[in-house]
Amino acid sequence: MRGQSNKKNNSEESRSASDPYANDTRAGLQADRLGTQDLEQLLEVTRKLAAPIGLPAMLALVVDAACKVLRAERGGVFLFDTSSHELVLQVPAGSTPVRVPADRGIVGECAQSRRLINVTDCPADPRFEAELDLGGARSLLSLPLVSHEDELIGVLQIVNCSHGRFDRHDEHVASALAAQCAVVLYRAQMTETRLLTEKLDREITVAREIQMSGLPEEMPQVPGYDGAGLLRPTDQTGGDLFDFVRLPDGRLFILLGDATGHGIGPALS
Repeated sequence: MRGQSNKKNNSEESRSASDPYANDTRAGLQADRLGTQDLEQLLEVTRKLAAPIGLPAMLALVVDAACKVLRAERGGVFLFDTSSHELVLQVPAGSTPVRVPADRGIVGECAQSRRLINVTDCPADPRFEAELDLGGARSLLSLPLVSHEDELIGVLQIVNCSHGRFDRHDEHVASALAAQCAVVLYRAQMTETRLLTEKLDREITVAREIQMSGLPEEMPQVPGYDGAGLLRPTDQTGGDLFDFVRLPDGRLFILLGDATGHGIGPALS
């Protein structure tokens, strides 16, 4: 019987060593901790995120809600810049944008792995870089913001849990907020892209009208000749043009032009 008891104790010790939450007495109080007020806050965040608010206000709303529900000191949102392969800190907003290489620090590892990272002791973690991650962090939750098309949008970081470290309950709540944030961010990016496309279409339409207005409205009358002209750009606009110029001595000068390239610039040149 003593041998069985020792074996059982060793098994429990092994499970505790591999699972930092195995002896967490707070795990059994998860349902109690997420009370009515917390649920109301989460639902309120979801409702507000559905409204057409600006991106900075939306990000600040997510961070504020996460800090309140998780009893955390502060948080931040990094957005992924695909052109430079950097993470740009958006919240909290600063006078100078903070740009972080997308492969450094805990925030970079979170972006690369697209997995939640829970650090209970930041100063002791070799991955933590105070100048890249949120400085002054003791405990930290780092969550990837990924679209439904599996595209990296950014990273949400929440730091300094009031009860020492973030537990599994905190991870679940933060993951729910991160998922909602990712959806709204993706929607905002798609809306911005659509607006830019519509603006470009309007500019191209104006450029085409200007280009076509420079062409002769009617062919010159030349005895013994019939004239016709047609301009059909390969793109929406082009750099080609033609015109007829009557010279002082009565001769007709035919002008053909081709500005290098296609698009708005050549059409207006």
